[in-house]
Amino acid sequence: MERRKGFTLENLKSFWPYISKYRKQMAIGIAALIITDSMTLVVPWLIKEFIDVLPGKPSSELLLKYVFLLLGVSLFLVAGRYGWRVYMFGASRKIEFDILNRLFEHLLILDRTWYLKQKTGDIMSRATNDLRAVREFFGLGVLILIDAVF
Repeated sequence: MERRKGFTLENLKSFWPYISKYRKQMAIGIAALIITDSMTLVVPWLIKEFIDVLPGKPSSELLLKYVFLLLGVSLFLVAGRYGWRVYMFGASRKIEFDILNRLFEHLLILDRTWYLKQKTGDIMSRATNDLRAVREFFGLGVLILIDAVF
């Protein structure tokens, strides 16, 4: 009985042409994710600072300063989250689209006898479900990996 190998980086070799095409977009998305994740640590710190000044009866200007700082950080987080989603998930959708086009081009050159031997449902399943899994790996999978590390 042959033992099945687990996931290795060797499995990703066939995807490299697609990944390298969008590496800049993925890098921007990953950078935005790391910066956004780092900035989320500022929110609890700002709230702590705000609570710490309350017993000293702070001026309304100081309280407004904390409110606007918190609002500014929150707006930055919104923009950052939007940015990494657009870049990372956008790249994963483009990778899926390119692979789907390559698959379709390949299916067009196959002869009729090949199609007689294949089940249409199997072909459709590969074109939809398997490519959806690839998209999720390059979008959500990379997101989870980066979030786990940082």
